[in-house]
Amino acid sequence: MDKKMTIVLVVAAVVAVAALVLVLKAPGAPPAGQEQIPSAEGFTTENITSMRMEMDPNSLPTLEGIISGTGDNYTRERAVIAYADIALRTGNGEDALNFLKGVAYNEQNDEVRTSAYTNYYWLKDGMGKEPESGMEVEVSGDLLTGSNITILVTAFTNRSATDPAKISCGAQSLEEHSFSGGANPGEGFIVNDSTSGKGAYANAQVLAPDMLRKDLSPGVPVDTPFKVYLKQSGQTVVKCKVEVRHDRLDYDELEEWVYLDIGAENGTYSIR
Repeated sequence: MDKKMTIVLVVAAVVAVAALVLVLKAPGAPPAGQEQIPSAEGFTTENITSMRMEMDPNSLPTLEGIISGTGDNYTRERAVIAYADIALRTGNGEDALNFLKGVAYNEQNDEVRTSAYTNYYWLKDGMGKEPESGMEVEVSGDLLTGSNITILVTAFTNRSATDPAKISCGAQSLEEHSFSGGANPGEGFIVNDSTSGKGAYANAQVLAPDMLRKDLSPGVPVDTPFKVYLKQSGQTVVKCKVEVRHDRLDYDELEEWVYLDIGAENGTYSIR
């Protein structure tokens, strides 16, 4: 091979490499080994509606690209709704929750971000996600007028918490009457709540402190006792609540209701 031919081959090789680099770096080209995710450009709300009607799980990556893209925000918002619906109905909820959480954390547009928040919780409810924390309530002491009883709230969690758990109890008055509002006749209707500054007419009073914050660690139950003064005979209820926050989106709000029937001699209670 003569010198001129060698030079020609070298130049051809350099040109070929340069052309390959330009192709790989061209706008919209994915990095090597990664699938390209389409942007919102070129898709309309009609396209989104069609995807939702077809309920094809293969459309989820396309919808992710539309949501993450820089196209029309209304189209992106509608894509969030379709995405959550398709994910729920096709059994892809877990991956969709992770994606929507990222959108809720990082999206700059208010409407798209709000849609991600809303559909995140909608998807969790639709999947029947159980709380990752729990509570138990015990009552000790005689339910006699003028005495004190102790309500012990035990809180626990299976997942780390970002803040101390909020544990509280508040006495409320109870009127027994039949009504059509979802409760069974005779169960009564709650009309006051001491945790909101009311409850003056309740037959019992949760003594201070009626709200405490305590650190929760996974698998470690935490007990919190509350003293309750039984002011007078009659029926009343104490609402006990545990609030645990796991991150910016995930939290548990748990409630137990202690129904008290206070008497001059003998009293009873039930936990619901």
